[in-house]
Amino acid sequence: MSSPEAVPQHVPASDAGPRVDRLGLYVPRVLQQRLVDAPGTRWWTAAGTAAFVDISGFTKLSEQLARKGKEGAEQISEVIERSFESILQVAYDRGGSLLKFGGDALLLWFEGEGHLERAAHATLAMRSALDVVGRIALPEAEVVLQMSQGVHAGEFHFFAVGGAHTELLPTGPGWSRLVSMEQALLRARGLESLVFVGTTTEGCLESSVRSASYRDFYVTVVEDLVFSPNRELHEGSLRLMRQRYPVAASQAVLAAWGAR
Repeated sequence: MSSPEAVPQHVPASDAGPRVDRLGLYVPRVLQQRLVDAPGTRWWTAAGTAAFVDISGFTKLSEQLARKGKEGAEQISEVIERSFESILQVAYDRGGSLLKFGGDALLLWFEGEGHLERAAHATLAMRSALDVVGRIALPEAEVVLQMSQGVHAGEFHFFAVGGAHTELLPTGPGWSRLVSMEQALLRARGLESLVFVGTTTEGCLESSVRSASYRDFYVTVVEDLVFSPNRELHEGSLRLMRQRYPVAASQAVLAAWGAR
């Protein structure tokens, strides 16, 4: 999953001044506060609740609109933006922070007093919001978006990695527990194969690939749709994954998908 650069976060003003206030629109709140409180710290733990939210239905919508070319692509973008804007506002209103955004999935973080209750209420309210905005009816396309979620409370590890570019990397036992819930949801929906794209190649992406493979999913990495700001680490991670998992270009994956 990528950092939430394309999905602004509505967060309160920081004591660090206007620069941090502007960054707060795009930087996860937990990382923003850590950079203010302890700028030299590269890892820390925090008590809170993490929520993984997965929206299904966009793939079906994309297939229906694909024949419309550019117009269809623009319609899909509008639907995604409108849908996520609505459900994210629900989470923000309950003190949630967006950590990662990955296509049709969100990783949310809640901390402070009543974090578990607020996270649980938020995911239920997000489902209600999606019931309203997720009924998509367009010329030549109609779909009802659905939402599944996993929520886990406890102690979580965070890492701020990188040099010129700092990437928030949530990893450790707490996150592994949340991932296991996510993968149980995938199994419940009958999914056995997973295709991986996103950032950061040597971080979140590689660890997600390993975790899915360990749990007996068939995994494929799309080599031209993964990224890292560190080219050396990116290429090293891809070399390692090529030795263990199927790695292919997006055109080959699409061709194989279309042949089914």
